[in-house]
Amino acid sequence: MKQIVRNRVMAWLLAAAVILGVLWIPAEKASAAGTPSVVYSAHVQSYGWMDEVSDGSVAGSVGERKRVEAFRMHISGNAALGIAYQTHVQTYGWQKEVYDGAVAGTTGKAKRMEAIRIHLTGAAASDYDIYYSAHVQRIGWMNWVKNGETAGTVGRGLRMEAVAVKILPKGSPAPKNYSARNFDAVQLSYRSHVQKKGWMDWKEKGETSGVPDEELRMEAFEVKLGSSDFSGDVEYRAHVQSIGWQKWVKNGAGAGTTGKSKRVEAMEIRLTGEIAGLFDVYYRTYVQDWGWTGWAKNGESCGSTGISYRMEAFEVKLVKKGSASPSRAGTILYREAKPAPKPEPEPAGPKYSPDVQALVDQAQGYSSSTRYLIMVNTNTHLTIVFEGSYGNWTPVRVCSCSVGAPESPTIKGNYRMDSKVLNFGEERGFLCWYASGISGNYLIHSEPYSIADAPSGRLDSRMGVDITQGCVRVQLENARWIYYNVPVGTWIHID
Repeated sequence: MKQIVRNRVMAWLLAAAVILGVLWIPAEKASAAGTPSVVYSAHVQSYGWMDEVSDGSVAGSVGERKRVEAFRMHISGNAALGIAYQTHVQTYGWQKEVYDGAVAGTTGKAKRMEAIRIHLTGAAASDYDIYYSAHVQRIGWMNWVKNGETAGTVGRGLRMEAVAVKILPKGSPAPKNYSARNFDAVQLSYRSHVQKKGWMDWKEKGETSGVPDEELRMEAFEVKLGSSDFSGDVEYRAHVQSIGWQKWVKNGAGAGTTGKSKRVEAMEIRLTGEIAGLFDVYYRTYVQDWGWTGWAKNGESCGSTGISYRMEAFEVKLVKKGSASPSRAGTILYREAKPAPKPEPEPAGPKYSPDVQALVDQAQGYSSSTRYLIMVNTNTHLTIVFEGSYGNWTPVRVCSCSVGAPESPTIKGNYRMDSKVLNFGEERGFLCWYASGISGNYLIHSEPYSIADAPSGRLDSRMGVDITQGCVRVQLENARWIYYNVPVGTWIHID
């Protein structure tokens, strides 16, 4: 009898061991057995740290001529795997190797990364290969390299602009080079739901979806990406009559409403994932009483809110970064409701000088996609920063300025602030500080200073003259204020 009991106990323990052996794995072994993912982020000229991406997606920018300045990465999903990396930096050369999320490169010194080496560490390192590719100034995407090889260039003075990194099982073939992928095969299509007409045909490549000039409201729209060599999604949302901004949807889902007789008033469209690092999405809307707006880009608002204007049509273009893009100068993208005017007491005397008052009056006819607007008059050498909204702009910063010399005039027109850079000009023997981008190489920035870690040794303090290479020069304290307070996307009007 005792033997029978003993046998039953042993059988029960054996069954329990089998069950536990199947169902229970130590936490460190479960993590070590996981599928690894590499997560990384780039610090980019004028943008700072960009959002983290992973597994072959692009970190940095393409087609914007901006340097990568620093890089950091870590492994997710496998505790037995780590990562080490080393960067080659302008004037410094190869820096010390860092590990698992530490920063490689520099920030705040305006130094370009030129090359990178990456390899895996940890007990599982022999089970995987780490592949990486660099996008380099004047070269474009270079071939994938792996396991400690150099990506980028050394000794050629070329900036790295973007990086992609991917982990693959040991012995896997290298990823397909970006330069060999079919960019032309990436297609974006879209359609609209229109009052009395319902869903219209799908359109693409800037074709008009909707019905301009027939006084019919757009009620909904859809946008989708076709299959391609690149990962990522297109996301979008609508501002709808009596509802406001809806939630973001993606890849062919409907934005807006159907069957409710409500107008779409504004839209936003953006790309995500790998494709967002390689393409820009541009879009414009046809608005009641206005006609076509300007081209919005990558998630900007386009249309109107609060003034009960219907959208009647829209167009979308997908543009490879670095390729020719639609002009964005001189037209309204988006307008909010104009607030009711506030009663003001009669001033005791003139509030502004005639030159300042002229810019104040002129500003009321402009809008901006932020709460700030910048007006520059090259004749009176004035730069004024306004806060408010269309028709209700108040000066918050009045600056004397210098502008382009006759042989290098300052550009004129409407521009959207496109970048920020702490300083520039070191290669020419000086530093201008707190630069805010107007368009391309045209900037609002401080006077030139001696090369140092902070502004010191002013080299030329002249204001109110035509002397620059085309930029708008303001005093250091004004450049600093604009740099830290006025966001990218603000409209700048120059006469």
